[in-house]
Amino acid sequence: MSGSSTDLFRVRVLRDPSEPSAADRLLQTLAHVFRFETIGDELSAAKGTIILGTPDALSASGTVTSFAAPAADEAGGHRCVETEVRFADEDEVAFPFRNRRVRTPLPQGHPPLAMEPFDKVLATTSSGVLWSVRTTDGVQHYRSALPLLAIGEEQALSDAMGGNRFIENLPLMHFLFELSAPRWHAPPLRAAFIFDDPNLHWHTYGYVRYKDVAERAVRENFHAAFAAIPLDAWFTHQPTASIFRQNHRSLSLLIHGNNHGRHELAQAASASGTDALLRQAVQRIEHLESKAGLDVCRVMVPPHGACSGQTLAALPGAGFEAACISPGSLQAHSVNAAANPSLGFFPAENVNGCHVMPRSAFHGSAENAMLVAAYLGRPMILRGHHQDLKGGLDLLDGYARFINGLGNVEWLKLSSLARRSYRFSNDAEVCTLEPRSRRVDFALPPTAAHLRIAAGTDVAADATYTVCVDGRPVELAAGERTSLAGTGAPRVVSVTTNHRKRYGDKEDASVPRTAASLIARRLLTESRDRLSSVLGVGA
Repeated sequence: MSGSSTDLFRVRVLRDPSEPSAADRLLQTLAHVFRFETIGDELSAAKGTIILGTPDALSASGTVTSFAAPAADEAGGHRCVETEVRFADEDEVAFPFRNRRVRTPLPQGHPPLAMEPFDKVLATTSSGVLWSVRTTDGVQHYRSALPLLAIGEEQALSDAMGGNRFIENLPLMHFLFELSAPRWHAPPLRAAFIFDDPNLHWHTYGYVRYKDVAERAVRENFHAAFAAIPLDAWFTHQPTASIFRQNHRSLSLLIHGNNHGRHELAQAASASGTDALLRQAVQRIEHLESKAGLDVCRVMVPPHGACSGQTLAALPGAGFEAACISPGSLQAHSVNAAANPSLGFFPAENVNGCHVMPRSAFHGSAENAMLVAAYLGRPMILRGHHQDLKGGLDLLDGYARFINGLGNVEWLKLSSLARRSYRFSNDAEVCTLEPRSRRVDFALPPTAAHLRIAAGTDVAADATYTVCVDGRPVELAAGERTSLAGTGAPRVVSVTTNHRKRYGDKEDASVPRTAASLIARRLLTESRDRLSSVLGVGA
């Protein structure tokens, strides 16, 4: 990455010229998100040194902190075997991995580190040391036994720093976070569970029993959000709505597409057609809210995770605060990884002006995914269907205890999770906030006398914001700041990203007719889901 901005710090990169350059795209992406520029042998200008190809060559790092690892591997370059990794109880091990054991695929064929006096072990396997640090004259030198996991042209950071693979790049990420400190701070730990498809037609939906979920949520401290299909809003069972009203801290509703047609949010359509589809979804949800006496989060959970870039672009104008989609689904339907390699790093993605929160499945590498999310400051969102509760609520208990074991976790409905999507830095009396959601609610540091809106790495240069501090609105552009003088304590700032509102234009007044086949399909699917719990089978 090149650049002359004084906001960038410098990192020296050393490697054998004969080594392959598999790490180039990874380093370029990390330079973009951490905001540094790479240099050659200019030691005096470097804040740190990355050494690739020779993990034992600490002498080359000179007098600045360093990280050393073997040359990078292309994804799939080595056979991987699931292995237990044990992290040490040392300050140099990043939260939340400190003093923890995880099972994760590890590439085979790489020897462990050779330890020397004054080396401190940070992570091991049964085969030996994976990660260590040595302090010489007050300067820390990190080493990793594993080559970096490179990202190809069709991949993003989420492919190399996610629930399935993260150990290879964790030591380098930790090194860069240390170099960039104390520039950016993450929002508090936050989490939610999501279940797709359930509606308010009855007090149960398949294996979901709302009252039982609410009671367990209070006992185990979690929040369960149910992604309701707007087509189902034709009927509301009032006793079921009452369960949600009485347990609003534990249960909430989201919006799950419109008709739940296959790839309905990912199909090619005109801009007016997309707007009309979203308008119909919102109108149906407004009808549900009126009948049920509930507020439904304006967060879109696309059926099957399929949502086109065009639909994401239209969501803010239709009144949606955010979407919730896995990084894999984003890449499959709406994000070109070649142009968006930083996918998977920030508290929320910004795709065509729509902010997107990540989610992971209940099964597979869910615990590792939650650890990585907590490490990166991303929300911990696990998602499934009613069939996941066929064995009872122990599934939720286990994940809730795991997540709550990470610290003080805020379990929130999805609109509140979206409003916690930001990064901030606090330099003397100036607090710089980088909003990563349409609306952000942020508690100002006590010492902040001024608030500055940062220009995000993927936000339009002409974006404008309405900043409201203790009820006082101020219009700001990225890079501008406002004085906080005269505001009381505690001070909470609300920042809204301004969007052009297409939704509701007169020329787009009509809404689409729903095909009889879609209505029949949904009725059959709901009947199947409800019968599955009665018959004791999965759907």
